[in-house]
Amino acid sequence: MSAGGEVVLTPYWLVDAFYVHYFNLECKSLTRVQVQGLKLFKYTRVYTFLDYAANFKLI
Repeated sequence: MSAGGEVVLTPYWLVDAFYVHYFNLECKSLTRVQVQGLKLFKYTRVYTFLDYAANFKLI
């Protein structure tokens, strides 16, 4: 569950297209977001971490 009160659903395996589903419990709406650029990682496990931001200045 995200800090915004949404249930976040992601697949456990990356097969074709990768979608993240956000289900809002208050208004009972579902939003689907496609994440692109993961073709190299096909047929691998996916670990999802919510409310995480990397500091890209260090990279």
